[in-house]
Amino acid sequence: TIADSIYTDAGVYSCHSINAVDEVTSNVATLVVEVPPAISLHPVSQTRNMSDSVTFSCTSTGVPAPTITWATTGQAVISAATANNVVLGSDSTLYTTRSELTVSNVQKSYDGDFNCTASNGVGSPATFNPATLTVQVKPTLVAVNK
Repeated sequence: TIADSIYTDAGVYSCHSINAVDEVTSNVATLVVEVPPAISLHPVSQTRNMSDSVTFSCTSTGVPAPTITWATTGQAVISAATANNVVLGSDSTLYTTRSELTVSNVQKSYDGDFNCTASNGVGSPATFNPATLTVQVKPTLVAVNK
C-alpha cells in the first residue's frame, strides 16, 4: 500500500519473495498517479498597434497532460486566432503543456482580457490570471477648411 501517493510514486512495481524452499516474483503492476492541472506560467498583458500581431502564452502541469483553452469577450477574436497546445515533456511523469494564442491583424475591437484555462479531467480546471490586450490606433490627419 502506498498511502497519500504523489506523482513521483508513479512507476512499475512487483513483489519478490524468497524463502528456503522457493523464490516467487509477482506480475508487474503499473501505478499511474493523476495530478490536477496547476499553473506554472500566466499570460502577460500586451499593447499592440492596430494591424499588428500578438501572441499570448500560458503553461500548465498535470497528469495526464493538461489541455489549454482560450476565451475572450469577443469570441470572433478567438475563432480568427491560431492556438496550439504543445506537451513539452515530463519530469518524473508530471507533464508540462504550453499553449500559445496568436492573433493577427489586431483591431481596436479586440481590446480586452484573454483568458486561458487548463484541464485534464482530474480535479477542477485551473484558471490563469487574464492578460489584457490594449490596441493603439495610429493618429490620422484631417484637413480643416478655413
